[in-house]
Amino acid sequence: MSTIVYLVHSIPKYEKSGTPIAAWRVAKGVKEKYNQNVAFIIPSPDGEEGKEKVDDILVYKVKRIDWHENFFHDFDIDRETYIRKIKNILKEVNCNILHIYNLVFSSYQVMKLRKEGIRIVRTITHTEDICFNVDPFVKVGDKIEICSGPDPIAKCACHYKQMYGGNNLMEFIIKKISKHFTSVELLYSNFCDIITFTNEEFAKYFTNYVNIPRDVIRIIPHGVENKLEKYILPNMPKNEGFRFLYLGGDNFRKGFVILDNALNSLNGELFNKIKEITIVGKTTKEFRERFNNDKYMFKGVLPEEELYNEISNADLVILPTFFETYNISLREAIKLGKPVITTKTFGSNIVVDGYNGFRFDIGDSLQLKNIIELILSNPQILVDMSKNCLNTHITDIEEEIKLFMKVYNELKD
Repeated sequence: MSTIVYLVHSIPKYEKSGTPIAAWRVAKGVKEKYNQNVAFIIPSPDGEEGKEKVDDILVYKVKRIDWHENFFHDFDIDRETYIRKIKNILKEVNCNILHIYNLVFSSYQVMKLRKEGIRIVRTITHTEDICFNVDPFVKVGDKIEICSGPDPIAKCACHYKQMYGGNNLMEFIIKKISKHFTSVELLYSNFCDIITFTNEEFAKYFTNYVNIPRDVIRIIPHGVENKLEKYILPNMPKNEGFRFLYLGGDNFRKGFVILDNALNSLNGELFNKIKEITIVGKTTKEFRERFNNDKYMFKGVLPEEELYNEISNADLVILPTFFETYNISLREAIKLGKPVITTKTFGSNIVVDGYNGFRFDIGDSLQLKNIIELILSNPQILVDMSKNCLNTHITDIEEEIKLFMKVYNELKD
């Protein structure tokens, strides 16, 4: 039997973040529900190459390529040894479809294996193809400049110099970035059979900068787990003792500093209505000392079931992120009947103001403060929005897997 091989920068065993979790869920579903052989190739997290079995799925660990080397120089480097290694793995497992979730720490040149008869599916979940910084913003201290996109390329070169310094001339950086874009567009136009995005909004943004033939694009949203339904605890009426939940730890992109600013500007009477603000995700000691507040409860990284329980026990989930392309946590919260306050990023338009949550402008702590004040002053809003969350359609993992199987079967025909 042939094998679908997934190439992604990690798996949940080593990194519990969005893309590794999404790819793993799809692969497991394809294996269990459709009796399809699957395997993974990941850049080695510890430098050791080899293979292992994880939950009865074969995982190959290969050389990890420096991200900036990949972005700026991959198309000028001889990757013959690396590509031969990948080719041998694909031959060993009898791969017919290579599903690339991202190329962070992996060579773009793997797409040329389409010449060997391997069908290529590329799922674009983030902006690493069009931003050397992966996330499209420039961080200087606590200040963030959100990038409007890689146009003109001279702006990208200025951002690079601003963030990393170095002695490279601007002309050299511009030339390298230009070649990257030209090469990526060539690969996606000539070596990818199907390219998927999680939502139309992000696909439109991405294709403003990389021209991709429309007929190869498919929209396949990430799905949430069906088992979430057993954790649902709808909000009940209350006037105080509210539990807020923030997901993202000390990852600057997730915007905790915006939430902290908003909470600190609340008047005392309203602030006292909040019982606790639970913070889920990895945090450093310095972060916890800096954001020292009696109401903050730092929980760290939680196993899946504990995370779902935290969401269920919250009255409100706040996701003040600076940038997302989809945001599965947002959808998990709504699926569990929890209203969400989040920013106007890609994929967040599932939130309708006053119906199942609220959206505010990226980085605007005053807007966030005003929304929190509105809710604390009118707590029935939370009860009503909780009911509406349960009536909001959220794509589940079964739907996502069916859509990918349709893609795989299309390539087999």
